Amino acid sequence: MTKFNKDLPAHLQVKTIMQNFDKKQAECDALKKENEELNKKLEQKDILYRNMLNLYSGVGIQTNIDYKDRYEQLKAKNAESGKRYSRILMDLTKANGMLESIKAIMDSANEKIEVFCSDNKAELNDDIPVFDTKSDNDSSFSNTQCKKFVSYVKEVVANFKETGSLRGISTIAREYGVSSLSKEQFFRYGLNNEVVTDEYIISVYEKAKKHL
Repeated sequence: MTKFNKDLPAHLQVKTIMQNFDKKQAECDALKKENEELNKKLEQKDILYRNMLNLYSGVGIQTNIDYKDRYEQLKAKNAESGKRYSRILMDLTKANGMLESIKAIMDSANEKIEVFCSDNKAELNDDIPVFDTKSDNDSSFSNTQCKKFVSYVKEVVANFKETGSLRGISTIAREYGVSSLSKEQFFRYGLNNEVVTDEYIISVYEKAKKHL
């Protein structure tokens, strides 16, 4: 800017003033142009926000919406949805782990129940008497049955001494084709004693056959 000098002649003073005015006018025009460009950029930014909202939220074009604020709201909403999804996924993972643990416990319990039922079924089978289908009126048949009964009891006694158990007492009877003693009868007749003779077994047979 040309420095104003009041000592200059009047025409030079006017010239200086006009030069300074032109320069100021040019600066104002430049600032005005820059301001217009900035306003245009802001308008473009608003259009960008508007287009983004139209794209992601399906909202129609509205001129009374603060699109920047709306964009930030949607962004925060999506972030919160992501957090909720993560929490739900974590809860589902924990629940799945609990279900797997419960399933393992139930499988183990079912396995134990099956073993228990199997053992008890075997015990029940041992306690079920096996009845002869032939008549005892036939003396020869009776003698044969007596011999089979002696062999049957001797095998049961041998197994009892070896294992301490009467498991299979009815199964062995079926193998010999004779009526099975119950476990109660085995002990009631003293078949658990150290010495059990054939004669004693025959006497047991005579006593027991009425109840077999």
